[in-house]
Amino acid sequence: MLSVWPTPPLSPRWCPITCAKPFETGKTVEMLVKAKGTQQSVAASRLLDGEAVWLGTGNIWVEDVAQAAVFDGADAIAEALSFAKAEEKRQIVVDVYPLDVEITEAGTRPTHLRERLKGIGPTVRRDLGKQARQPAA
Repeated sequence: MLSVWPTPPLSPRWCPITCAKPFETGKTVEMLVKAKGTQQSVAASRLLDGEAVWLGTGNIWVEDVAQAAVFDGADAIAEALSFAKAEEKRQIVVDVYPLDVEITEAGTRPTHLRERLKGIGPTVRRDLGKQARQPAA
């Protein structure tokens, strides 16, 4: 017997490729982002290996969210996103988006739980992902 799983409702944060207007802009589909703070960083996934990366100082992609550059103000955020979108067109990264962050003693820290988990790695297997590469505390 064939089971049919119900289609989950669309989340307001994500818009799949097949979504209809008003989320489409030209031929690309823009993701809805809730980043509204004055301090933001830019996140993406590296196309070569799928690794979560963040835009660091000097427009270098870093694998540790604590090393992500913090952009203050609308102009700085727009400039960083412009660079990141250009990197996306060059097929260096995919799924570029801004995220709200705060500065701590340990470095840059996302304010939303989802982004913190992305910086750690899989939550089901602690022997995989970014947490496996860090020394045990």
